[in-house]
Amino acid sequence: FGSSFFHGLLAMLTRCFPCCCESGAQEQGRFEPLADPNLEEGTAREFPESQQPRTKAEQSSHFEAPPSSSRLSVEEQQKEKARLQTMVREFAKAVVQGQECQLVDKGLHPATYSIDKSLQTFKVSAHSSGGPSVTCDMVQIVDVVRQAVAAGLEVPLPADETSARFAALKFEAQPGVPIFCGLIFPNGYERERFFCCMRILRWAVDLRRRDQDGPAQAP
Repeated sequence: FGSSFFHGLLAMLTRCFPCCCESGAQEQGRFEPLADPNLEEGTAREFPESQQPRTKAEQSSHFEAPPSSSRLSVEEQQKEKARLQTMVREFAKAVVQGQECQLVDKGLHPATYSIDKSLQTFKVSAHSSGGPSVTCDMVQIVDVVRQAVAAGLEVPLPADETSARFAALKFEAQPGVPIFCGLIFPNGYERERFFCCMRILRWAVDLRRRDQDGPAQAP
């Protein structure tokens, strides 16, 4: 991918992670990685043994939940900011090439999800010919959830596997009409990475759109 793609992405991520050294900074719309109440602050989510990373690469990159910024020193906040930026940048690099998953749609369908290089469109398509697919604009995404019950979807997997591997995008193609796109990931690490990075990318895309629209004109 061209350097312009990653330069633009880095600029978007920098907007999402304002400098921690700015004393008293209360930037409106600042991203809070721990907005989800079901992820305990400063801890990584535990998964059933069958869902733990098996390869050395997975073990070395096991997902670490972002700690609460209130518990970190200025130096630790800067390191955490850099870690999250690297994580999201690597996720974006992988997802534009396509990532394997299973699409929840009246059963489970082996599928691939991806985002285009401009980070404007999310798409998931079943591998089978004529299989289900979902496409939405990133700006239409209003939430990312990890509970199948919250998404109103039935997942034909044991409860522990669903709890560890399920996530869904909630988006609105039409205002006030929510749609859930449920996905099953290969393991718990991939689910948690998707959950955190998609929230950050969605926020970054929204910030970019606000910049492009410019300030509202006074009547």
